[in-house]
Order: sequence, then structure tokens, then C-alpha cells
Amino acid sequence: MAEQPRQPVDASPLPALATVPKKRKEPKVTGYNFRMSASEKKLLSYASEVEDISEQKILERLVWPALKERYGNQ
Repeated sequence: MAEQPRQPVDASPLPALATVPKKRKEPKVTGYNFRMSASEKKLLSYASEVEDISEQKILERLVWPALKERYGNQ
């Protein structure tokens, strides 16, 4: 039997990634360790795999826009 063609699946857990504006180029400073549970780590790894970007980028694209929206650009 012939193999059926696969249907594309939109499994993107982060649909707003494309709408995040680029940051100005600023020097990086030492950051924080980000603690998480084992299940949260698995979720982060999954998101990174689906989006095909690093786990660091996933966190940056979620954390900074949320903080800026809530507290402004200080």
C-alpha cells in the first residue's frame, strides 16, 4: 500500500513570536538562572524544537515583551 501524504499540522505553541519587535542592539549583561520544574523544562524543550529556535530565545521572546507591557521601558 502506498504511503499517504502527511498533512501539515500547526503545532506552534507560540503564535505571537513573529510579532515581537526587535530589540535595539545593547551590550548584554549577566543574567539570572531560570529555575523550572522537570515538566516545565520538557515544555520549554518542546517549544524550542517546534519553533526551531533556542530555549534562550523562547524565554527572551516571552519574558521581555510581558515585562515591558506591564512595567514600561525603564
